[in-house]
Amino acid sequence: MTPGSGYHRAMERRTEIAVVGGGIMGAAAAWQLSRRGQRVTLFEQFTLNHQRGSSHGAARIFRFAYDIPDYVRLAQASLPLWREVEAATGQEILRIMGGLDFGAPDTLEALASTLSDADVPYERLSAAAVAARYPAFRLEPGWEGIVQPQGGILNADRCRLGLIEIARQTGTEVLAETRVTALEPDGGVTMRTDRGDWRAEQVVLAAAGWSDELLAPLGLTIPLTVTREHVAYYRLDGDIIPFILHPEPGRFHFYGLPNWDEDLKAGINLAGPETDPRQVGVVEQARIREIDDLVARYIPGADSHSLRAETCLYASTPDDDFVLDRVGPIVLGIGFGGHGFKFGAMIGTLLADLVEGKTIPAAERFSATRFR
Repeated sequence: MTPGSGYHRAMERRTEIAVVGGGIMGAAAAWQLSRRGQRVTLFEQFTLNHQRGSSHGAARIFRFAYDIPDYVRLAQASLPLWREVEAATGQEILRIMGGLDFGAPDTLEALASTLSDADVPYERLSAAAVAARYPAFRLEPGWEGIVQPQGGILNADRCRLGLIEIARQTGTEVLAETRVTALEPDGGVTMRTDRGDWRAEQVVLAAAGWSDELLAPLGLTIPLTVTREHVAYYRLDGDIIPFILHPEPGRFHFYGLPNWDEDLKAGINLAGPETDPRQVGVVEQARIREIDDLVARYIPGADSHSLRAETCLYASTPDDDFVLDRVGPIVLGIGFGGHGFKFGAMIGTLLADLVEGKTIPAAERFSATRFR
C-alpha cells in the first residue's frame, strides 16, 4: 500500500481518553477516569520518576488556610480522596500535624474570616504564644499566627506514583518516555507523538509548562508564566509544622515544612526567574542565600546554611487561579503554580467530570476564557 491518509489512519493506535502529562494532575485524572470505566492512556514525556517538573519530591503542604472560599472547599473535598488513595496503595501519604500562617494581624483577617465561614477549626495566637507552643519559630513583635490543626504534609512521590499505579490496576495504559508533539482536533483528537500517532475521543491536557507548545497551534494559548523556583533543606533542632509567611493580605512569601522524614524544606514563593521548561534547572546560589536569611530570621533552631538545594517549575496564570475547562474535545487542567498539589486528588475528579460533560464548581473562576 502506498503511504497516504488511509495508510496513516490504519497505523494509528486508539484510546477513549488520552491524558497528556504524568504529574500529579494527570495521574489523578487517569485514576478517576479509569475507575469510572473509561479506557485511558496516560502519556508522560519523561520517566515516571523524573524531576523536571512540579510534582516530584518528598513533601508538599496540605492546608485549608486560604482566604478564598473556593480553595477551602477544594481542600475539604480533597481530604477524603487522599485517604482513599492511602487505602488503595497501602502507604501513608498524608500526615496531619497542624499548620501555621503568620504575619501582621491585618494580613490574616481575610484568612481567619474565610476559615470561620467554612467551619474550619483554627486558633489565633500572639507571636509570644506561637513561640511558646512551637519553639522552632520566632515571629516579629506585634505579629500573630493562625494555627490550623488539620494542616499537614503530603508525600509527593507516593501521591503521584501511587495514583499512577492504581490507575494502571484499573485499566489505564501508561506510556512513559512518550512525548506528545501535536494535538489535532477533528471530531476527536489525532495525537502526534515521538512514538507514532494516536486517536482519542477526548484529551485531558495536564502538561503544566509544556502545555502552550500544544495549545498555541490551535489558537488556545493560556497565558502561563513558567518560573524556576528554588527550595533548600536544613538541619533543625526539634520539630516544626508547615508554615507560611503572609507579607500582605492575599499573598504569601516565605514557606516551609518538614520534608517528610527530613528536618526542614523551605523556599520563597514565586521568586524564581522565568525559564524554558525544556532546560535543565541549575541552582542559583544567590537565591539560596535569600532563603538562608529568612530561615535564620524566623526559624532560629535551624542551621543557618542549607544542606542541599534544588529547583522545580511553577506554571502560573496571571491571577494564580487554575484552568479547569473544556474546549471541544480537549479538557484543560493547567496553571497550578505553586499551590495546586494539595488538591490533586480532587482536581482529578473535576477533570473527569469535565470529560463526562458535567459542570464543575467554581467554573467561572477556573474558566479558560477569563483571560480574553
